[in-house]
Amino acid sequence: MRRVLVLSLFVLLFLSTIPLTWSQNGYCPAGTTLCLNDVFQLVFFDNAFNRFRTDQTIRIVNPGVQGNPITANEGKVCADIYVFNANQQMEECCACPLTANDLLQLGLRSNLLQNPMIGRPDEGVILIISDTGSNCDPTSPIPTPNLRASIEHLEVIPAPKVSPLFSPGTPSLTDTAFEESELSTHELQTLGSTCAKVIGTNACTCS
Repeated sequence: MRRVLVLSLFVLLFLSTIPLTWSQNGYCPAGTTLCLNDVFQLVFFDNAFNRFRTDQTIRIVNPGVQGNPITANEGKVCADIYVFNANQQMEECCACPLTANDLLQLGLRSNLLQNPMIGRPDEGVILIISDTGSNCDPTSPIPTPNLRASIEHLEVIPAPKVSPLFSPGTPSLTDTAFEESELSTHELQTLGSTCAKVIGTNACTCS
């Protein structure tokens, strides 16, 4: 009985260490043992050009870890934003600076899909790299922690049909947090080089 108990405790202790290894996400620069968390996040979007003409708001926050919010321009971190359509093609990219404890609000359609490279995507993916304030360059990002972001998702609640041919529905906005993900060196370089080809005439806007 004692052997079983000891073995069970050993297994539990072993399993408790596994998530620590699996959750070592973030960005690990080549040639170093340092891994940075809170540098890469993403979310899907849909119904961008809906019949209600309702824009969906993206909110990005700088929690102030990088500096003192009292000092002007202190703690600046840049949100390098990359917008992809449903076919995995980059439509727009840009960099938006945020100082400590700053809130940036962007319209999905009015800011991030104003100058699409290929077309007007109704759905796709938004990626954000948290970039150093001294760099602020989406074509060559330097990851640094630790922005937070969320997006309003538009859903249509079915309404009772008022006629056999017309059912308008009711639009509803639900706030959804971006998901943190690992950032590989390959992805970092690909986002930067692709953005360099797009940003000239297809840059998203920060205001």
